[in-house]
Amino acid sequence: MTDTPATPDATPLRGVTVTFAADAEFSEYNGDARLHDSGWLEVPELRRLFPPDAVSEVRY
Repeated sequence: MTDTPATPDATPLRGVTVTFAADAEFSEYNGDARLHDSGWLEVPELRRLFPPDAVSEVRY
């Protein structure tokens, strides 16, 4: 995870449930996120970017 700022190459996801991998700092998040073209998931509320291997599932 990193505190990298948002970039314009992201798709907004509204009202999603994100389940993180077992070794991640967070277990689940409900709210808005942004999916970057690189596969990284940005959660603005947590001010974090998560690499693809840190995310188990995104449900709408």
